[in-house]
Formats: sequence, C-alpha cells, structure tokens
Amino acid sequence: MPKIESLLMRHRAEKKVLRVQLDEGESLMKAIPQAMREHGIKEARVEEIKGTVKEIMINFFEGPRFDSKKLKDQTILRAHGVVKQSFGELFGSIHVSLSKKPPLTGTLVNAIAGKDAEIVMSFIELKEIQQ
Repeated sequence: MPKIESLLMRHRAEKKVLRVQLDEGESLMKAIPQAMREHGIKEARVEEIKGTVKEIMINFFEGPRFDSKKLKDQTILRAHGVVKQSFGELFGSIHVSLSKKPPLTGTLVNAIAGKDAEIVMSFIELKEIQQ
C-alpha cells in the first residue's frame, strides 16, 4: 500500500471582501493584480464591477464564430470570475454582461474605468487557530 502523507490543518478560513476604487481612465486589468499584490492576495473571486467603463474589449462567441468587440461608454450589468497571481502575472478569466442593446456577454480582455468604477473581489484568508 502506498504511503499517503497527511497534514493537520491548524487554520480557519475567513472570507474577506476587497473593494478597489478606480480613477477615471485607469485600466481594470492593471488595477486587479496591483491590488492583489498590495494586499498579499494570491487568488481572488471577482464578485462585481460597478460603475461605467469608458472603453471595453471583450471576446465572445456569436453562433459558431469567435469574435472580439471594442465598445465605448458601457455599463457592466454583471461580472464574475476567478483570478490568480503567479510569477508576477495574472491568470484566470472575468466574464461580463454589458447593458448594450441587445445585451452582450463575454470574457473581459481589457477595460478603461469611467466615472465611479469599483471592483469588488472576495478572497479566503487563513487564520491560525489559538489553542
């Protein structure tokens, strides 16, 4: 029988929320890893992106065809995804739905923040259990 190593966890997981206020004209895809580095976060879940974006580029499928669109002055209706910081790079994907008529849903490539833009992310922090 193979030897299986085990580990006794002496930590408790606590969910935290980080709200990142963006300046007008700031890149969302640069602000996310910067905020993660500043707060020592390795993995986070994007819960919401509030406010407007001056410019956004998304990838999406339209039927069997893969397409990209660059749009101006949009409001993000819904955003979610998981991002990881590894070797100084950001990995993962963020899916967004835009208020464009008809609504457009796809994967965020880049976006420039508009007025009152905010990114809401959650992450798990391990706290040592006091005995």
